Amino acid sequence: MKTGSGHFTTSLFLGLSFPFFSVIAQVETTQRAALTINSTPQGAEVFLDNIRVGVTPLVIDSLATGTAKITLTYPDFETWESSLFFERGIPLTLNPQLKAKYGFLSLETSLSRAEIFVDSSLVGTGSLGKMKLPYGWHTVEVSHPEVRAAHSRVYVNPGESVEMASRFGHFTTFPTAYSLVIPGMTQIADGSTTEGAFMFGATAISMYYFLRWNRIYEDRDSKYSFAVLVFEVARGRSPTSPDELGPGYRELYEGIGQANENLNTAIKMALVFYSISLIEGLLFHSTKSSLHVTSRAQEPVLTPKISFQNGKSGVAVELTFDWSWFTTR
Repeated sequence: MKTGSGHFTTSLFLGLSFPFFSVIAQVETTQRAALTINSTPQGAEVFLDNIRVGVTPLVIDSLATGTAKITLTYPDFETWESSLFFERGIPLTLNPQLKAKYGFLSLETSLSRAEIFVDSSLVGTGSLGKMKLPYGWHTVEVSHPEVRAAHSRVYVNPGESVEMASRFGHFTTFPTAYSLVIPGMTQIADGSTTEGAFMFGATAISMYYFLRWNRIYEDRDSKYSFAVLVFEVARGRSPTSPDELGPGYRELYEGIGQANENLNTAIKMALVFYSISLIEGLLFHSTKSSLHVTSRAQEPVLTPKISFQNGKSGVAVELTFDWSWFTTR
């Protein structure tokens, strides 16, 4: 006969060589639904169907058969939830590793007055200790009044400690090559758009005036040279002064000298601005500041394990759910 408490009281047990009470105790133990929860970290609050039942590690006996929702909460960690079916005689063990809501960022610089910005907010000067950040992408900037600022984007994983370091003002000649082709491009590539545009514009205007005065010079010189040639053919000698060539040639001759002077001034100005673009770019726009990750300490990803133990047969089955693909790096 089977009683309401789950005991089998048939006389079959009386013929066994085991004490009656021990048989009852064995059946009662293996026929009771129970739940054991061991979380990482320990101390998580446990809720059974939204009712708080304790903190981990926790053992719950005498669970009613059926489906129940298990919820674990812990400060700065994401809520863990699972719906489980409890069956009489099958104890369950949960070993969830809770997923942290935050990671940590630390940063070292070589300059004591360097200002550290995280997501456009000033968070420190000189160095940054372990700063708690929500996991995900963050923008980090280190600036100093005497050197170029360094920028970087870094992804902080849940429960991860990211260490960064900055390097200021190391020299590189590559940006200067831009201005060898187009004046001012070194400055523009470095972010100094106004300065680069000025260098380019000044050089371009100087070259424009050089080409313009060079054309005027060539036009005037060709006219004057043709008049001299005609004079030499007609008179058999070279003219002693521009006035011998006729009216207006004195002004033409003087205009040739003025055009030559103007085009020389224009080409000199173009060379000056071109040289300034190269030298200024080399001195002030060829240094580079860098900001990079030096180390990462990653916490284990969430891999909760649920164990089912059949108390009567002794058969154990363990299921492992690997959720590491949810983690974005």
